[in-house]
Amino acid sequence: MAYRPWTSKIQRIAQRIHKHISDRYDGITGIDTSEEFNAMTLLSFTGEKRVPPHRDNLYDKKGKFRTDKNSQKENSLTCILVIGDTRQLVFQLKRSRNVLVAHEGAKQIRMLQHGSLFVLNPNCERPAIRALFDENNVTYWEHGQNSPSLKNRNGMSIGFAFRVCKDGRFIEADTGKLSITEEEKQSSKNNFQQNNIILEKFMANQKVRKSAEKEIKKSYVHMRKRYQTRVHPIRKYPIRKYRKVTK
Repeated sequence: MAYRPWTSKIQRIAQRIHKHISDRYDGITGIDTSEEFNAMTLLSFTGEKRVPPHRDNLYDKKGKFRTDKNSQKENSLTCILVIGDTRQLVFQLKRSRNVLVAHEGAKQIRMLQHGSLFVLNPNCERPAIRALFDENNVTYWEHGQNSPSLKNRNGMSIGFAFRVCKDGRFIEADTGKLSITEEEKQSSKNNFQQNNIILEKFMANQKVRKSAEKEIKKSYVHMRKRYQTRVHPIRKYPIRKYRKVTK
C-alpha cells in the first residue's frame, strides 16, 4: 500500500460528501459528523474478487469501542463513492462468537451502482440488542461477500472510501512509505537481539536440537507418504449371503 497526499479534486470531493452527510446525519444518536474526512482508501474490485465478512471497527466483549485496535474515530461514518460496474455488498447479522442469526431479515444485499454513495452507519456494527431480530441476545452487522461481487468477470468497480482517522503518521514524499520513528527502530533492534539470543540458546542445546530434527523428519516422511499417489487395481468382491437366524 502506498500513501499519497490528496489532490485538490479529492479534497473537494471529500468536502462535498462531508457536507452531504452532515445535513442528513447531524444530531442522530451514535453518529459523529463534527470532523471532516482526513483519510481516503482506494478500493478496487475486479472479476470474481471476494471479501470475507468483517466489521470496519472492533469492539470488546462488552460492546466497548477498542481505541487500541481502531484507527478510525469512534462513531464516525465511512462513506464510499462508487465508480464503475455494479457490485453487491452482503450484510449478515450475527451474535457473539460468530453465530448467524436465524431470521428472514438477517441477511440483506445492497447493490452499489455507478455514482452511488454508500454510507456505513457505525450503529450497525456496534453490538446491541435489536428487538426486531432478537429480544435477548446482542447482535451486530458484518459486511462482505463470500461469492463474487461482480457478475461480469471482466468488469471493475472502484470505491473511494473516506474516513476520519484519529492517529496520523508521517509519510515519505518520494516513496509513499510510512516514516519509521527512532523509537520504533530501537524497538525493532531490541526484538531482533532478544530473538537472536533465544535462537542461540536453542541451537546450543544439542538434545533439544536433535529432538526437533527428528520431529521434522517424521513430519516430512508422513507428508510424503500421505501425498504419494498409488494405483490400485479393480478388485472383485464375492457376494455374501446371509442366513436368517430363527429361534
